[in-house]
Amino acid sequence: MKRIKTLALFTLISFYALSQSKDENIDTKNNIIQSEEKNDTTNSLLKSFSIYADYNVIKAMHLNGTTEPPDEEDIYNLNSIVIKVKKEFKLFKKLKLNTGIGYSFGFEYIPVEIGISYEMFKNFKAEIGSGLYSLIDDRWVVQGTNNDNGYYFCLNYMMTNNIGAQLQYNLIEPHEALENSSMSLTSFSFGLSYHL
Repeated sequence: MKRIKTLALFTLISFYALSQSKDENIDTKNNIIQSEEKNDTTNSLLKSFSIYADYNVIKAMHLNGTTEPPDEEDIYNLNSIVIKVKKEFKLFKKLKLNTGIGYSFGFEYIPVEIGISYEMFKNFKAEIGSGLYSLIDDRWVVQGTNNDNGYYFCLNYMMTNNIGAQLQYNLIEPHEALENSSMSLTSFSFGLSYHL
C-alpha cells in the first residue's frame, strides 16, 4: 500500500512537472513569435529607405549677398555636400514613387523632393521629379520668398544590394530675363547611397 501511495505521488509530481515544462515551452514559443513579429514590423518600416550623400557643384547667377567676384558672365561657382533621406513606394513592377528630404552644407538649402523612377535595366534606374527648395544661405538675397519650385533628373546604379551610385541634375531656380528675377541656381551632384 505504501508503495502504491509513493508511486501515485511520484506520478502526480511527474505530471505536474511536465505540465509546467509545456507551459514554459509555450511561453517561450509565444515570446519568439512576438519577437519575430516585432522585427518584421521594424523591418517593414525601414524597408525602402535610403541615405544619400552627394557632392554638389553649383552655378549661381547674380548672387546678391556676397562680396566674392563672379566670373565674366556674373556666374558664381560654388559647391556643397548634400545629405538626403529618401523613401520609395512601389507602384508597379519597375515604377516607383520617390520622396525625400535633405540638407545642403556649404551652400545651405533644404530640398524636399518627390518624383517617379523607372528601372530601365537591371540595377539601373532613371528618376525625374520636382522639388521645393528652401534657400537659407546668407548669400542668396531675394525680394519675397526664399522657397523655389525646381526640377531634378537623376540616374542611379546599384553596385551591390545595398550600395548605389547616383548622378543628379538640379534646376533649383531657372534664369529669367526680368531684371528683378534674373537670379538663377543650377547644380550637378554625384555621390553614393545606402539602401536599407
